[in-house]
Amino acid sequence: MTTILVSKEVDRIVYNLQPGNYYIKISPIEIEHNGYEIENKIFEILSESEIKDSVVEYIYSSTSKKTNINIILEKENYNIDYYDWYRTNCENWCGFEEEFRILITRGYENHRTLSDITNLSILDYESYIKNIITVVYKAHKEYNFVHGDLLLQNVLCDYKSLKDKIYKIKIFDFNLSSINNEHSTDQYNFDNAILYLPLTGKEGFILDFYRLCICVLHASSRFSDTYIFMSDYIMMELLGVMKRCEYSFNDLSKFDCWVSRLEKTTNELYDHIVENYVLKSDSTETDDSV
Repeated sequence: MTTILVSKEVDRIVYNLQPGNYYIKISPIEIEHNGYEIENKIFEILSESEIKDSVVEYIYSSTSKKTNINIILEKENYNIDYYDWYRTNCENWCGFEEEFRILITRGYENHRTLSDITNLSILDYESYIKNIITVVYKAHKEYNFVHGDLLLQNVLCDYKSLKDKIYKIKIFDFNLSSINNEHSTDQYNFDNAILYLPLTGKEGFILDFYRLCICVLHASSRFSDTYIFMSDYIMMELLGVMKRCEYSFNDLSKFDCWVSRLEKTTNELYDHIVENYVLKSDSTETDDSV
């Protein structure tokens, strides 16, 4: 067993980890925000769901109101990757002025975030979009789940299996998410958030698709306009929105612009995405009454 110790004199959090790979997320908790509470709940629900193998494994979470937290990590026989490590330039020390939260999730051998993979082809991007949207769709149908921050950096891929054109993925980072009609108040940090919040139902699912595809189009900008998705009018309009205006991933007015240009009802757009981007299987429901 290996120990991660978070301590400050009389206050400490101790957790024993088996040797392996882990992700540690340490970040301040702002007043009147419930994003991390929602994230813990989503990990618990999805770990028992049909898509459990496509979600990173939740290990441990805790909060503390102490400041100047000392992080002591014994790095023998296991690896730690940090993300959302605020207000510090040193691995072993961080000082928070307010309450903070530590989250530990499983790391996986041969996995990286999709944003870290730079040699993907157009067909690779297409396959990843369909695999990711299929996973999110299944959770959406069962729990009215909306990721809210479905970007390439929030998806792990098995880059070893990629060589064989197998597109295994695991999603994570749920502090902007919704589930069972309960939503993170962090969603109101989006620009022009009032247009579509809270993120639930079919509009929330469409926004997940939009944010993922914008991220893919941005990452694949080295390709010409003969992008393979150009046969799909909703992707063509998406590329048009990116070209016409200064783009921001977090500005929902751009999402509103895209939806308006398509001149489709929410149901029509939702059905189009499901028909063209959700992989068909015996376990995928066809009743889209959410």
